[in-house]
Amino acid sequence: AEQSHRKDFEARLLANVAGLYGDIENYDKAIEFSFRAIKVAQELKNERLLALVYSNVGGFYTGKKEFTTALEYLQKAV
Repeated sequence: AEQSHRKDFEARLLANVAGLYGDIENYDKAIEFSFRAIKVAQELKNERLLALVYSNVGGFYTGKKEFTTALEYLQKAV
């Protein structure tokens, strides 16, 4: 149980760091940290966190004006 709590914290922390990079429009770093968060969230089978991070990735790709890729991630979020 302790290990899964640590992993959950790790995934949320990575997602938060991604969000901070997104806030300063460093979308490449935001996406990099998001993918790390996705990997951990998948290990945990945390569907809620996955949906949130996929949605954020869609926003980051929108910021990069890569709309087709953004749409792919936004669709994964729902």
